[in-house]
Amino acid sequence: MSVPRGPQAGRGAPSGGGGARRGQNGPPAGHGGVPGGHGALPLPSATVQAIQAAGGVGRCSNLSLALNRFVDAWRPGFAGVDDARRRQFLAACIGILQDARVGVLLDQYQARQAALLESYRRDGWQRQIVRGRLTRRLVIGLGIAHPLETNLALHRIGGFPYLPGSTVKGGVRAAAEELDGADSDVVRRAFGPASDEDAHARGVLVFLDAFPEPGFRLAVDVMTPHHRAYYTGSEPPADWQSPNPILFPCVERGSVFRFAVACRDSDTATSGWGQIMDWLNEALRDGLGGKRSAGYGAFEVIG
Repeated sequence: MSVPRGPQAGRGAPSGGGGARRGQNGPPAGHGGVPGGHGALPLPSATVQAIQAAGGVGRCSNLSLALNRFVDAWRPGFAGVDDARRRQFLAACIGILQDARVGVLLDQYQARQAALLESYRRDGWQRQIVRGRLTRRLVIGLGIAHPLETNLALHRIGGFPYLPGSTVKGGVRAAAEELDGADSDVVRRAFGPASDEDAHARGVLVFLDAFPEPGFRLAVDVMTPHHRAYYTGSEPPADWQSPNPILFPCVERGSVFRFAVACRDSDTATSGWGQIMDWLNEALRDGLGGKRSAGYGAFEVIG
Protein backbone atom coordinates (compact mmCIF):
# COMPACT_ATOMS: atom_id res chain seq x y z
CA MET A 1 0.00 0.00 0.00
CA SER A 2 1.50 3.31 -1.04
CA VAL A 3 1.38 6.32 1.22
CA PRO A 4 1.10 9.77 -0.42
CA ARG A 5 3.99 12.11 0.15
CA GLY A 6 3.52 15.84 0.29
CA PRO A 7 3.18 18.81 2.58
CA GLN A 8 0.47 17.11 4.66
CA ALA A 9 2.66 14.10 5.48
CA GLY A 10 4.64 16.06 8.05
CA ARG A 11 1.70 18.07 9.41
CA GLY A 12 1.96 18.65 13.11
CA ALA A 13 5.76 18.67 13.31
CA PRO A 14 7.06 21.99 14.65
CA SER A 15 9.74 23.80 12.68
CA GLY A 16 12.10 24.08 15.64
CA GLY A 17 13.11 20.41 15.51
CA GLY A 18 11.45 19.54 18.82
CA GLY A 19 8.81 16.92 19.52
CA ALA A 20 5.36 17.15 18.03
CA ARG A 21 2.76 19.18 19.91
CA ARG A 22 0.42 17.00 21.97
CA GLY A 23 -3.15 17.77 22.87
CA GLN A 24 -4.58 17.26 26.33
CA ASN A 25 -6.19 13.86 25.68
CA GLY A 26 -4.89 12.60 22.37
CA PRO A 27 -1.96 11.95 20.08
CA PRO A 28 0.33 14.66 18.77
CA ALA A 29 -1.52 17.49 17.03
CA GLY A 30 -2.07 16.86 13.34
CA HIS A 31 -2.08 13.07 13.76
CA GLY A 32 -4.91 11.02 12.35
CA GLY A 33 -7.77 9.20 13.93
CA VAL A 34 -10.38 10.74 16.17
CA PRO A 35 -9.72 9.44 19.70
CA GLY A 36 -12.09 6.58 20.21
CA GLY A 37 -13.06 6.36 16.56
CA HIS A 38 -12.97 3.05 14.70
CA GLY A 39 -9.56 2.45 13.22
CA ALA A 40 -7.96 5.39 15.01
CA LEU A 41 -4.24 5.51 14.29
CA PRO A 42 -1.59 7.67 16.01
CA LEU A 43 -0.09 8.57 12.64
CA PRO A 44 0.10 11.69 10.45
CA SER A 45 -3.27 12.62 8.94
CA ALA A 46 -2.17 12.00 5.34
CA THR A 47 -0.98 8.51 6.28
CA VAL A 48 -4.27 7.68 8.00
CA GLN A 49 -6.23 8.94 5.00
CA ALA A 50 -4.18 6.75 2.67
CA ILE A 51 -4.77 3.68 4.85
CA GLN A 52 -8.50 4.34 5.08
CA ALA A 53 -8.75 5.01 1.33
CA ALA A 54 -7.05 1.68 0.62
CA GLY A 55 -9.61 -0.19 2.74
CA GLY A 56 -7.97 -0.37 6.15
CA VAL A 57 -5.02 -2.11 7.73
CA GLY A 58 -6.04 -5.49 6.32
CA ARG A 59 -5.47 -4.25 2.75
CA CYS A 60 -1.79 -3.53 3.36
CA SER A 61 0.31 -5.98 1.33
CA ASN A 62 3.24 -6.04 3.78
CA LEU A 63 2.56 -7.78 7.09
CA SER A 64 5.63 -6.29 8.75
CA LEU A 65 4.48 -2.77 7.94
CA ALA A 66 0.92 -3.41 9.10
CA LEU A 67 1.82 -5.21 12.34
CA ASN A 68 4.50 -2.77 13.46
CA ARG A 69 3.31 0.61 12.13
CA PHE A 70 -0.48 0.51 11.63
CA VAL A 71 -1.70 -0.64 15.07
CA ASP A 72 -5.34 0.46 15.42
CA ALA A 73 -6.32 -1.26 18.66
CA TRP A 74 -6.47 1.79 20.91
CA ARG A 75 -8.93 2.80 23.60
CA PRO A 76 -10.60 6.24 23.40
CA GLY A 77 -8.02 8.97 23.63
CA PHE A 78 -5.29 6.45 22.75
CA ALA A 79 -5.21 5.52 26.45
CA GLY A 80 -3.94 1.97 26.18
CA VAL A 81 -4.98 -1.00 24.05
CA ASP A 82 -8.54 -2.33 23.83
CA ASP A 83 -8.59 -6.15 24.03
CA ALA A 84 -11.40 -6.59 21.51
CA ARG A 85 -9.70 -4.26 19.04
CA ARG A 86 -6.41 -6.08 19.65
CA ARG A 87 -7.95 -9.35 18.51
CA GLN A 88 -9.54 -7.71 15.48
CA PHE A 89 -6.26 -6.07 14.54
CA LEU A 90 -4.29 -9.32 14.77
CA ALA A 91 -6.96 -11.10 12.72
CA ALA A 92 -6.73 -8.38 10.05
CA CYS A 93 -2.95 -8.75 9.95
CA ILE A 94 -3.16 -12.52 9.54
CA GLY A 95 -5.62 -11.99 6.68
CA ILE A 96 -2.92 -10.12 4.76
CA LEU A 97 -1.28 -13.48 4.03
CA GLN A 98 -4.20 -14.38 1.77
CA ASP A 99 -2.72 -11.98 -0.79
CA ALA A 100 -1.29 -14.05 -3.65
CA ARG A 101 1.66 -11.68 -3.89
CA VAL A 102 3.02 -13.07 -0.62
CA GLY A 103 3.59 -16.46 -2.25
CA VAL A 104 5.14 -14.87 -5.33
CA LEU A 105 7.55 -12.89 -3.18
CA LEU A 106 8.48 -15.98 -1.18
CA ASP A 107 9.24 -17.89 -4.36
CA GLN A 108 11.55 -15.06 -5.43
CA TYR A 109 13.43 -15.16 -2.13
CA GLN A 110 13.74 -18.94 -2.33
CA ALA A 111 15.13 -18.62 -5.86
CA ARG A 112 17.58 -15.98 -4.66
CA GLN A 113 18.85 -18.31 -1.93
CA ALA A 114 19.12 -21.19 -4.41
CA ALA A 115 21.25 -18.99 -6.67
CA LEU A 116 23.49 -18.09 -3.72
CA LEU A 117 23.94 -21.77 -2.83
CA GLU A 118 24.77 -22.54 -6.46
CA SER A 119 27.50 -19.91 -6.36
CA TYR A 120 28.86 -21.63 -3.24
CA ARG A 121 28.91 -24.93 -5.15
CA ARG A 122 30.92 -23.39 -7.97
CA ASP A 123 33.45 -22.22 -5.37
CA GLY A 124 33.81 -25.79 -4.09
CA TRP A 125 31.58 -25.53 -1.02
CA GLN A 126 29.30 -28.30 0.15
CA ARG A 127 25.71 -27.12 0.62
CA GLN A 128 22.26 -28.51 1.28
CA ILE A 129 18.67 -27.45 1.90
CA VAL A 130 16.67 -29.30 4.56
CA ARG A 131 12.89 -28.95 4.69
CA GLY A 132 11.25 -29.02 8.09
CA ARG A 133 7.53 -29.08 8.93
CA LEU A 134 6.35 -27.57 12.20
CA THR A 135 4.81 -30.10 14.57
CA ARG A 136 4.09 -27.35 17.10
CA ARG A 137 3.50 -23.65 16.72
CA LEU A 138 6.54 -21.41 16.26
CA VAL A 139 7.23 -18.25 18.27
CA ILE A 140 9.86 -15.85 16.90
CA GLY A 141 10.68 -12.38 18.20
CA LEU A 142 8.08 -12.41 20.97
CA GLY A 143 10.01 -9.81 22.96
CA ILE A 144 10.62 -7.32 20.13
CA ALA A 145 9.29 -3.93 21.29
CA HIS A 146 5.69 -3.41 20.19
CA PRO A 147 2.64 -1.41 21.38
CA LEU A 148 0.79 -4.70 21.97
CA GLU A 149 3.68 -5.97 24.16
CA THR A 150 4.20 -9.05 21.97
CA ASN A 151 5.55 -9.30 18.45
CA LEU A 152 6.59 -11.61 15.64
CA ALA A 153 9.92 -11.50 13.77
CA LEU A 154 9.04 -10.61 10.18
CA HIS A 155 11.21 -9.98 7.16
CA ARG A 156 11.36 -6.20 6.86
CA ILE A 157 10.93 -6.17 3.07
CA GLY A 158 9.02 -9.37 2.39
CA GLY A 159 6.73 -9.16 5.43
CA PHE A 160 6.78 -12.94 6.08
CA PRO A 161 8.02 -14.69 9.24
CA TYR A 162 11.51 -16.15 9.13
CA LEU A 163 14.21 -17.62 11.33
CA PRO A 164 17.45 -15.59 11.11
CA GLY A 165 20.54 -17.58 10.20
CA SER A 166 22.05 -16.67 13.57
CA THR A 167 19.09 -18.29 15.34
CA VAL A 168 19.45 -21.46 13.30
CA LYS A 169 23.21 -21.56 13.89
CA GLY A 170 22.74 -21.12 17.64
CA GLY A 171 20.22 -23.95 17.80
CA VAL A 172 22.41 -26.29 15.74
CA ARG A 173 25.47 -25.46 17.84
CA ALA A 174 23.55 -26.23 21.04
CA ALA A 175 22.54 -29.61 19.58
CA ALA A 176 26.14 -30.31 18.47
CA GLU A 177 27.53 -29.49 21.91
CA GLU A 178 24.94 -31.74 23.53
CA LEU A 179 25.74 -34.63 21.20
CA ASP A 180 29.52 -34.27 20.94
CA GLY A 181 30.57 -31.96 23.77
CA ALA A 182 31.27 -28.23 23.83
CA ASP A 183 35.04 -28.81 23.79
CA SER A 184 34.97 -31.17 20.83
CA ASP A 185 37.44 -30.17 18.12
CA VAL A 186 34.93 -30.90 15.37
CA VAL A 187 32.32 -28.64 17.03
CA ARG A 188 34.80 -25.81 17.48
CA ARG A 189 35.99 -26.15 13.89
CA ALA A 190 32.44 -26.18 12.56
CA PHE A 191 31.12 -23.20 14.54
CA GLY A 192 34.21 -21.33 15.67
CA PRO A 193 35.43 -20.74 19.23
CA ALA A 194 33.23 -19.62 22.08
CA SER A 195 32.35 -15.91 22.09
CA ASP A 196 34.76 -15.15 24.94
CA GLU A 197 37.72 -16.64 23.07
CA ASP A 198 39.43 -15.63 19.83
CA ALA A 199 37.11 -13.07 18.23
CA HIS A 200 38.94 -13.26 14.90
CA ALA A 201 38.40 -16.98 14.34
CA ARG A 202 35.36 -18.30 12.52
CA GLY A 203 33.73 -21.64 11.89
CA VAL A 204 33.45 -23.35 8.54
CA LEU A 205 29.63 -23.59 8.52
CA VAL A 206 27.34 -20.93 7.09
CA PHE A 207 23.61 -20.88 7.92
CA LEU A 208 21.24 -18.80 5.79
CA ASP A 209 17.95 -17.33 6.96
CA ALA A 210 15.19 -19.96 7.04
CA PHE A 211 12.15 -18.88 5.03
CA PRO A 212 8.73 -20.56 5.01
CA GLU A 213 7.34 -22.12 1.88
CA PRO A 214 4.22 -20.59 0.29
CA GLY A 215 1.09 -21.79 2.06
CA PHE A 216 2.36 -21.21 5.59
CA ARG A 217 -0.19 -19.95 8.12
CA LEU A 218 -0.19 -17.70 11.16
CA ALA A 219 -2.32 -18.01 14.29
CA VAL A 220 -3.13 -16.02 17.40
CA ASP A 221 -2.12 -17.82 20.60
CA VAL A 222 -2.57 -16.81 24.23
CA MET A 223 -0.49 -16.99 27.37
CA THR A 224 -2.03 -16.27 30.77
CA PRO A 225 0.28 -15.09 33.58
CA HIS A 226 -1.58 -15.56 36.88
CA HIS A 227 0.51 -13.29 39.08
CA ARG A 228 1.28 -10.16 37.11
CA ALA A 229 1.96 -8.07 40.22
CA TYR A 230 4.46 -10.66 41.42
CA TYR A 231 6.30 -10.75 38.08
CA THR A 232 6.59 -6.96 38.09
CA GLY A 233 7.94 -7.03 41.64
CA SER A 234 5.14 -5.03 43.30
CA GLU A 235 3.67 -7.72 45.58
CA PRO A 236 3.97 -11.44 46.40
CA PRO A 237 1.88 -14.04 44.52
CA ALA A 238 -1.59 -14.77 45.90
CA ASP A 239 -4.70 -16.74 44.92
CA TRP A 240 -6.88 -13.64 44.61
CA GLN A 241 -4.82 -12.07 41.84
CA SER A 242 -6.54 -12.12 38.44
CA PRO A 243 -5.08 -13.90 35.40
CA ASN A 244 -3.88 -11.66 32.60
CA PRO A 245 -4.47 -13.21 29.14
CA ILE A 246 -1.99 -11.95 26.54
CA LEU A 247 -2.52 -12.59 22.84
CA PHE A 248 0.48 -13.08 20.58
CA PRO A 249 0.98 -13.99 16.90
CA CYS A 250 2.81 -17.17 15.94
CA VAL A 251 3.39 -19.47 12.98
CA GLU A 252 0.85 -22.29 12.81
CA ARG A 253 1.88 -25.94 12.96
CA GLY A 254 2.10 -27.66 9.59
CA SER A 255 3.98 -24.74 8.00
CA VAL A 256 7.14 -25.80 6.15
CA PHE A 257 10.47 -23.96 6.39
CA ARG A 258 13.64 -24.42 4.35
CA PHE A 259 16.95 -24.52 6.19
CA ALA A 260 20.04 -23.87 4.05
CA VAL A 261 23.52 -24.74 5.33
CA ALA A 262 26.87 -24.56 3.55
CA CYS A 263 30.43 -25.59 4.44
CA ARG A 264 33.41 -23.64 3.17
CA ASP A 265 35.98 -26.34 4.08
CA SER A 266 36.23 -29.35 1.77
CA ASP A 267 37.88 -31.61 4.35
CA THR A 268 35.11 -31.04 6.91
CA ALA A 269 32.46 -31.45 4.24
CA THR A 270 33.98 -34.75 3.06
CA SER A 271 34.51 -36.37 6.44
CA GLY A 272 31.80 -34.83 8.61
CA TRP A 273 28.84 -33.84 6.47
CA GLY A 274 26.67 -36.63 7.83
CA GLN A 275 27.47 -35.51 11.36
CA ILE A 276 26.53 -31.92 10.49
CA MET A 277 23.17 -33.09 9.15
CA ASP A 278 22.61 -35.05 12.38
CA TRP A 279 23.19 -31.85 14.35
CA LEU A 280 20.72 -29.94 12.20
CA ASN A 281 18.09 -32.67 12.43
CA GLU A 282 18.47 -32.83 16.20
CA ALA A 283 18.14 -29.05 16.51
CA LEU A 284 14.92 -29.10 14.46
CA ARG A 285 13.45 -31.87 16.62
CA ASP A 286 14.39 -30.00 19.82
CA GLY A 287 12.85 -26.81 18.47
CA LEU A 288 13.90 -23.31 17.44
CA GLY A 289 12.64 -19.88 18.43
CA GLY A 290 11.03 -18.90 21.72
CA LYS A 291 9.06 -20.78 24.41
CA ARG A 292 10.75 -24.07 23.52
CA SER A 293 10.43 -25.27 27.12
CA ALA A 294 6.66 -25.08 26.59
CA GLY A 295 6.94 -27.21 23.45
CA TYR A 296 6.95 -24.51 20.78
CA GLY A 297 9.14 -24.52 17.69
CA ALA A 298 9.55 -28.28 17.10
CA PHE A 299 10.00 -29.50 13.51
CA GLU A 300 9.98 -32.82 11.71
CA VAL A 301 12.42 -33.24 8.82
CA ILE A 302 10.57 -34.04 5.58
CA GLY A 303 13.33 -33.72 2.99
